[in-house]
Amino acid sequence: MNKDAIFKTAICKEAEGQFVVFSPLCETSMGLGSTMQEAAQNFKTVIQDRYIAFLEQRLAPGGRKVGRPRKEQSADFHTQVKEEVKQSIVDLAKELDLSQGDIIEFLYRCYQQTREQLQLPEEVELCFR
Repeated sequence: MNKDAIFKTAICKEAEGQFVVFSPLCETSMGLGSTMQEAAQNFKTVIQDRYIAFLEQRLAPGGRKVGRPRKEQSADFHTQVKEEVKQSIVDLAKELDLSQGDIIEFLYRCYQQTREQLQLPEEVELCFR
């Protein structure tokens, strides 16, 4: 569990008058609050509590080795992109101390949230086909 990476990838969104802070790297934890700051502080508290439990191996049942868990339902992903895009992903991964896969997941979650905030339909009609 890399709590610094979780904090660096925290996303805040408003839902039904409440603010929700979460990270795609730790989807089972979130902070709620009536303000963004309150939700962020609650998220920080939850993650810090989970981190202490993780260090004490309370979150590592069965005596398994403590470390980064493998992603459930993970799939190989190989693609060709422009060199500048690849370098941007590499740079962001280094900056946030994350894997490139985590960066892709983080960017996807940001895209999803942006679509929700802009209230874009699920399927976007392309102007030119």
